[in-house]
Amino acid sequence: MPKVKLTDRAINRKPPEIGVLELWDTVVPGLALRIGYGGARTYTVTTRIHGRQVRRKVGNTATHSLAEARQAAREVLNDAAKGKDTASREAKKTAAEQALREAERATANTFRSVAEAWLADTGKGGGARLSSKRNILSQLEREVFPTLGAVPVLEIRRADVRDLVRALAIKKPVAANRCLAIVRRALAWAVAQDKLDANPAAGIEAPAEEVSRDRVLSNAEIAKLWPAFGQLGYPFGPVFQLLLLTGARRNEVGGMTWPEVGEDTWSLPGERTKNGKPHIVPLSTTAREILDNVPKIDGSDFVFTINGKRPVSGWGRAKERLDKIAGVEGWTLHDLRRTLVTGMNEDLGIEPHVVEACLNHLSGGAKAGVAGVYNRAQYLPQRKVALESWAQHIAGIVGDTAQSNVVVLR
Repeated sequence: MPKVKLTDRAINRKPPEIGVLELWDTVVPGLALRIGYGGARTYTVTTRIHGRQVRRKVGNTATHSLAEARQAAREVLNDAAKGKDTASREAKKTAAEQALREAERATANTFRSVAEAWLADTGKGGGARLSSKRNILSQLEREVFPTLGAVPVLEIRRADVRDLVRALAIKKPVAANRCLAIVRRALAWAVAQDKLDANPAAGIEAPAEEVSRDRVLSNAEIAKLWPAFGQLGYPFGPVFQLLLLTGARRNEVGGMTWPEVGEDTWSLPGERTKNGKPHIVPLSTTAREILDNVPKIDGSDFVFTINGKRPVSGWGRAKERLDKIAGVEGWTLHDLRRTLVTGMNEDLGIEPHVVEACLNHLSGGAKAGVAGVYNRAQYLPQRKVALESWAQHIAGIVGDTAQSNVVVLR
């Protein structure tokens, strides 16, 4: 058992004619270079763990330099001094299996897979019942997945989320705020599911300051928009008309299905409303006529659709086209809802609680707090009168064009 200071010259010496030659290093006691008669050169380290002598392989001259072999030997010796045998075959196998599991877990838990799982979860904290689910997925596909979709959530850093929303805020400040909220919520769900230890999006401030809107369309603007709705044609023309006539939200009208539409009512299930409460919308005569003129696509339940497979999409492009036709600027589709509320209250003098009921709101005085627990009235007769009065009010503003519901097919 010759002891020498291992050097490159010693490592490259001629192999023995038979058996194995062991050269024991004087720099790191316990480290040995084993040179077989066939030329194989292996580094081992010998030590004691819990009083039992053990020999562990730490590499060979093809995988380790002398310095690397000495460092590996020192690590084995340090572990042994603590009673650990991390260099044993079983320990290496266990460590390799653990590393593989962690790698598979990281790969499986990309942000895309986590976000999609969150949107599919019907339990508490899941997004399956969100009325905005389709919009959220669309925004993720458009704004988030191209950057973070393939990144394992375990590797997403706070800076990654901040960089994403800051870059988006340059051109789309409000969309950046929405994306931050979506990413934060998806990652919070991942934390709750033990897929992530901490939410890297938590505490990041929204990049854009938002101002509460109070835009209400004037009668002159309504008079320009209504005929423009007709020129826009199916599917968006009648969609925009119904938004103004019913005060419903964009996704509620856009996702309307024929089974929801009755003789004189439109019944929204809870999973399609923002507050999760079912909502019945009495249809005015004008709204009913609009729906009667909408073409039906064979095999599809969707009232407004391009291909019959999913609800209408492409709202932004349709809105841009509408603005060019009507010449009305600086408004959003949600302003149609606000215009209905303002008009019913100020122009028609409809009771506020009836207006609230038309919108499926629970914030009115008659429904607030304890009163809301006991007051289950839906005010359907009053809502029917209110929405019919609103339709007639619109007809008075726009004249004969309000009664022209011919749908132009594109």
